[in-house]
Amino acid sequence: MILDIIFGIVGLILLFFGGEYLVKGSASLALSLGISTGMVGLTVVAMGTSSPELVVSLLAAVNGRGEISLGNIVGSNIANIGLIVGLTALLMPIPIQWKFLKKDMPVMILTFVVYLIFALSGTITRVNGMILLGGFFIYLFSYAVIMIRGYNNKLLNTVCDVDLKQPGTNKKLDLLRIMAGIAFLMLGGHLLVESAAKIALAFGVSEWVIAISLVAVGTSLPELSTSIVAAVRGYPEMVIGNVIGSNIFNVLFVQAVVAIIQPVSVQWSFVTFEFPIMVGAAFLMYLILKTDYRVSRLEGGLLLAGYIAVIFMSFMRNPMV
Repeated sequence: MILDIIFGIVGLILLFFGGEYLVKGSASLALSLGISTGMVGLTVVAMGTSSPELVVSLLAAVNGRGEISLGNIVGSNIANIGLIVGLTALLMPIPIQWKFLKKDMPVMILTFVVYLIFALSGTITRVNGMILLGGFFIYLFSYAVIMIRGYNNKLLNTVCDVDLKQPGTNKKLDLLRIMAGIAFLMLGGHLLVESAAKIALAFGVSEWVIAISLVAVGTSLPELSTSIVAAVRGYPEMVIGNVIGSNIFNVLFVQAVVAIIQPVSVQWSFVTFEFPIMVGAAFLMYLILKTDYRVSRLEGGLLLAGYIAVIFMSFMRNPMV
């Protein structure tokens, strides 16, 4: 037990430094390449911080623990909106670019709805996985085209820190920071998840509850640490981009790959509770952002309170083992 606690602390430290390196490297690289930090948050940062979800879900699927895999993905998506956006907004109101609200938020909502429809059959099949993966590549290709055309050049002066507006940006150093950040996030998330899961299992908590709460929060901590660091460092646009991109990546890539390797069974109780909450959270986030193109401290507090309530209800609905 003591060793697990130590590993958890080490994991938290790695997550912090991973977030620092990833934000600094990606923001600086964005400037040198003529890409907005919001765009980088939606792609590179989102995929990097979602790597723990990918690793944990794949390991769970290969080991025949589909419930953990599914709970991790659904729980992480809910945590990204309720916990990450909510907690970050409490520290600092989060603005959003109009293009995110026009294109990326609807894509995230559509992804969640399709995911729910697939789950209604009781199994996320290999065919479902291939459809999701196809959607991921289409989405990724659309952003590759946007980046090549320099769609976001006009936004640079509004999202980049003064400290980064210096000539001679070292792209190699930025890439090393990004890779180091992703590596630290992956290792830190793994250590934290493993230690938290072992502690929880020692108290006899069911697998689904562990997956949707501790494992999901653990694998979402890279997004949380990165989002907080981004907000504090003056890149609030990266927060929303990170959350939207991570949620889309979790379903269209992580769940897709897991389902292709091993079809995942879905209990009906999950389809009627956690899945609708995931979709509802996405709609709520869209409505909040559409109001005045930002998440205020009050709205962040409401999202965080809602997330805590969902986790509490999940514990109440699932028996101890």
